[in-house]
Amino acid sequence: YATVDGEAIEVGATDFARDATFGYTSSDLAAFLAERSGGNIREADVLRVTLEDIRTGGVDAVVGILGAARDAQWAVIDATEYTDMEVVAQAVARLEQQGRTILTRCAPSFVRPLAGQSGARVLADEDIPVGGADRLPHGLVVVGSHVGLTTQQLAVVQERSGLVEVE
Repeated sequence: YATVDGEAIEVGATDFARDATFGYTSSDLAAFLAERSGGNIREADVLRVTLEDIRTGGVDAVVGILGAARDAQWAVIDATEYTDMEVVAQAVARLEQQGRTILTRCAPSFVRPLAGQSGARVLADEDIPVGGADRLPHGLVVVGSHVGLTTQQLAVVQERSGLVEVE
């Protein structure tokens, strides 16, 4: 699920799912992998770490599931909060200490716990100078999704800053 305007909706019904380049129909992560791989990854072969595994079994349970992966096997993680991702990050760290190599393909929200950082905070308007003496003369904005929200956000940046576009 994704939270859109305060409401939880299946990710397969979001703007992101309708993206012209990266679109998908599946809301289940294992089914998503099967869909995006064109069937090269079988849904039944994907390991799953559930919220119950994370919240009830903790780091030990997640280590057990991820540690069972063999031959570049895919695993999907259900997490809804940073605390869930912190448990998974601790499990990944423990497996790496044991000599396992874990390759992650993840949303940006997992990077912070994986790096051992806490205190996630979304930038507020006042954190980003857009004019006057505090405005910096340069910066980089990377846009990786072609959905309505991204288009709206980019339009505001373009309007405020005289952004130069490179495609």
